Amino acid sequence: MRVDLPRGKRGSKNDIVSVLGLVADMDADTGKIGNMPVDPSYVVETSPDNRQPVILFDQPLSPADAEVLAKALQKATTSDFGTGDIAHVWRIPGTLNYPNAGKVARGRSPEPALVSISVPFVGDVYGQKALTSALSTFISKAPAGRDRPVFESGADTAPLLERLTDIGRAGLIANGQPDRSAHAARVVEQLHFEGFTLDERFRSVLGVRARGRNGTEMTPPSSRISNAAGKNSLHRRTPRR
Repeated sequence: MRVDLPRGKRGSKNDIVSVLGLVADMDADTGKIGNMPVDPSYVVETSPDNRQPVILFDQPLSPADAEVLAKALQKATTSDFGTGDIAHVWRIPGTLNYPNAGKVARGRSPEPALVSISVPFVGDVYGQKALTSALSTFISKAPAGRDRPVFESGADTAPLLERLTDIGRAGLIANGQPDRSAHAARVVEQLHFEGFTLDERFRSVLGVRARGRNGTEMTPPSSRISNAAGKNSLHRRTPRR
């Protein structure tokens, strides 16, 4: 991350100076688990049967180069969304993993799991050329002329809502009164903090119906949410080299 990132800020991919490796977010309890294209440098067990294989680079890569490989790794492993997000915050061995309500509902123990190293590092690192070759089948070519994101507001939002923290969920189902514009900005900022991509933020917000104080259903303030999400996505900082 850039050296002047304010204390307590999570940071986004626009704050990244260089990337040291990739992580595949393999969750057996959701079925988002597949085969690694190369042997991992080491593996972190985040909870029983759930793991995060790590691929370390032989030298730091630029965010743009690393993101291409991260997106390809997500496709190759059919793993969770975090795999393709180079700004995702990963669990640290020795810490505790507290399950949210959605994970407990899937059968996870309500007790926190100790994050640990299940396969230790023995020196394996990978160069960009070798990983590009291993992931070549899954590397997407950007369509010419497309410089604006396409939002899939009609897509199934259930998997996205399951990922929300209690704070994020509470924000989405609230009606936003008395200041719906300010509320929309807070919701988008929270989803960004929780690691949702711009497309996922739009889909999550537009897929939820909030209730007003009188109990009647109302559509969330989509125009306000769209404006807030757009401002959030356009906020850029120049990283220090």
